[in-house]
Amino acid sequence: MKIIIGNHIEHSILKLSNDDRIFSQRVIWFAEDGDLIILPSKPDMQFLQHVTSLTGVDANSLKFFVTSNNKSNEKHFDPQALYEEQFINSIRKEINNVTQVLPMWPSPAIAHFVEKLSLSDKLQGASFFLQNGVELVNNKAYFRVFATAAGAPIADGRVCHSIEEAELAIRNLLSINDAVMIKQAHNGAGAGNELLIRDKSLGVGHVGAVHMHVLSTANDPIKSYLDSRWNWASANGKRPVIIEEFIPDAKTIYAEFFANDEGVYFTGSGRLGYTNQRLVTEIAPLRGISKEVETKLTTYGESLAKFYQSIGYRGYLSADAVIEKDDNIVFTEVNSRVGGSLHVYDSIANKVVKAKEEPERTVVQYHSPLNWTPVAFETFHQFLEDNNLLYDSSKRKGILISLPILLEVGGYVSFCIVYENEQEEKQYYSLLDNHFSTKKLYL
Repeated sequence: MKIIIGNHIEHSILKLSNDDRIFSQRVIWFAEDGDLIILPSKPDMQFLQHVTSLTGVDANSLKFFVTSNNKSNEKHFDPQALYEEQFINSIRKEINNVTQVLPMWPSPAIAHFVEKLSLSDKLQGASFFLQNGVELVNNKAYFRVFATAAGAPIADGRVCHSIEEAELAIRNLLSINDAVMIKQAHNGAGAGNELLIRDKSLGVGHVGAVHMHVLSTANDPIKSYLDSRWNWASANGKRPVIIEEFIPDAKTIYAEFFANDEGVYFTGSGRLGYTNQRLVTEIAPLRGISKEVETKLTTYGESLAKFYQSIGYRGYLSADAVIEKDDNIVFTEVNSRVGGSLHVYDSIANKVVKAKEEPERTVVQYHSPLNWTPVAFETFHQFLEDNNLLYDSSKRKGILISLPILLEVGGYVSFCIVYENEQEEKQYYSLLDNHFSTKKLYL
């Protein structure tokens, strides 16, 4: 059996206000018969049944534990539970022949937890994680140092520890282009990125950056900007800030690897799609790029993975890159954790769909756009069923639900379309959009 832990980055590194209940339950895609799963709250039973009907896992064989018995705290995974003897003992009574401990975020709390259960050997890198190594290998500033040491190309930029350093870096990059990216050392999905631009007409929708600031025409606008945003960017002076070049018309791709004591292994690749700077799609497997780009991605990505493995990291890691106009690629970060891609390219595309088998299939995960009305799981599922849109394993086509849909968390939908060609994918999406959206995207 595996112990699978649906935890998230801890508040000591980054305080998040988001509700974890949706994202944490993606770990159900990784379950096999008899596994034990720890979540911040009870799993959504409709989602559990949907996933296991596709993976072939016996849902009744899975054992679930939650870190909070307090309804008001169930939105977030409570790492303190992993230190409590009562919780540890309750887990100890239920485990047998554990083969692997798989956390989403391998924190010191996880390392302590497995040590108390005498399972440190089932979490490779446990001693590294006990010393908070997870912070080191998920820090975007350190990434630039590690990538340079590994010989992987990175976007032009600087790691800055003061407003003065940042001001100089911004001025240098703005002398080349009309925009620059400001990055926090820790954050994800574009939430820690801010575009600083001079020209409002500049095309920036392809970039993952939740925040954007247009420089004023007043005297010394860069200094004024940094005075107002330095505390946000530097986590109140606790961390360095990354100033990075803006790359026009770039396409975001990734290659993932698994690092263990024996070496590193390529596990999959894909492409991320942004609309209005918001992550909207993820496509797997990676297609539609040249062989040269694919080779660069996996070769340099492997070099990065080997470097991270050499300093003690064990587990999944994603090397993210962008393709420039000339088919050159530069790497922008490495996420050393189980991120938001593993269930898409591996659990769904590789194992459920078998996307690389003939006839080949492609999987695209969508997050419902902001103009869709909130919806309950049963409503969305029933619409798929009534319109013959549910994934059909005999045809290896259709739509499946990739994350729970919880009205109390906003009723947002994450779903995957499995298709043979782009026209087919567009037709699937059009049917959904015409029903759930207040503004039609495909007409």
